[in-house]
Amino acid sequence: MNTLNASISSKYPLDVNVSHLFKGLFLEQWNISIDYNQYYTQCAPKICTYSYTKRADFLYTITLLISVYGGLQTILRIFIPFIVKYSI
Repeated sequence: MNTLNASISSKYPLDVNVSHLFKGLFLEQWNISIDYNQYYTQCAPKICTYSYTKRADFLYTITLLISVYGGLQTILRIFIPFIVKYSI
């Protein structure tokens, strides 16, 4: 553990207040190191799944409604003549 040293350069000035340090999480630099192999070795999951959640927007809803209508129309065009023919 290193103590505060004024001779070492820092991103914080010497007269900085504690609230400013707290907002910066008392960190000089944030290093991100991701090692998925090590994670899965330590965690050892039996099943790995991925899910994606997206909120339906207006264009997606309109497209979905048009496609459902078109599908129903096609299905009914095929089956209605057979139903009418054999119901009489």
